[in-house]
Amino acid sequence: MKPIIVNTLLLCPPVWFIYIWCISFFNIDINMDFMPELIWVLLFFLGTPSMWITGSIYTFYKKSWYWFGVYMFLGGIPVATYFILSFIHAYL
Repeated sequence: MKPIIVNTLLLCPPVWFIYIWCISFFNIDINMDFMPELIWVLLFFLGTPSMWITGSIYTFYKKSWYWFGVYMFLGGIPVATYFILSFIHAYL
């Protein structure tokens, strides 16, 4: 039972990263009317980096290289690049 719970918890952030890919990079409009806008904004700007950092640290510590690769591919490079570019665009 424990591996099912761990794998389910590890799967949630990559699903969120895929959602971010769809709306930010591929311009696919996915309806999110069930989630209030404030919660969505907080999850996007605070939750995404925290999910990526905790998931990456946990998978690296547990030496789960498959999950670590998923976190780096889906969340690391693209999401970090998006936040860095938006920060640069906002202040320059």
